[in-house]
This record gives sequence, structure tokens and C-alpha cells, in this order.
Amino acid sequence: MSRQEVIPVGINGFGRIGRAVFKQLLQREEFRVVGINDLNNIEDLAYLLKYDSVHGWYSPKVSCEKSTIQVDGLSIPFSSEADPEKIPWKETGADIIIECSG
Repeated sequence: MSRQEVIPVGINGFGRIGRAVFKQLLQREEFRVVGINDLNNIEDLAYLLKYDSVHGWYSPKVSCEKSTIQVDGLSIPFSSEADPEKIPWKETGADIIIECSG
């Protein structure tokens, strides 16, 4: 495989679909998740990422700190913005936004 530029991706909505997309993106070398936006509590979302009642436990280490979610040492900025125009995608450097808010 030829060396490709990594594409920075943001995820808006971190429910079941957003978390599934997140897990898939982390497995792909050509993508890097640079931001997550969801209106729910960051601690609850980190817990749901780690312990999924349908897909089972997610083996990487998952934690949260202030406004970031950490997955195996990777720190991903988290925002909780209801107005799509105010989501800080520019600050995260996201080139692609995946809409998973439903």
C-alpha cells in the first residue's frame, strides 16, 4: 500500500452509530479522529464506548479527562455544542465531518 495522507475526521453524534463509526475509523490508518461532538455527558459516553451491551467490551483503554476522550493514549477533543455552526471543527482541523446525530 502506498503512503497516503491521513484524513482528519470529526464525528457529530456519539450514540450507537457514532461509536461504531469511531471504532471503525480507529482501525484504519488513513483516517484520524480529531474531534467528537455530542450533547450527552462525556463520562457517560466514555463508559458506553467501553461497555457496549450489544457489541461487548471494547478492549482498548478508554477514559475521559475534562474535554477529551482518551483511547489507548490517543486524546480526542470533545465538545457538547447543540448549534452545528458553533461546533469547533475548524479548531480540531477536521476535513470530513460524519453526521451521526440521528
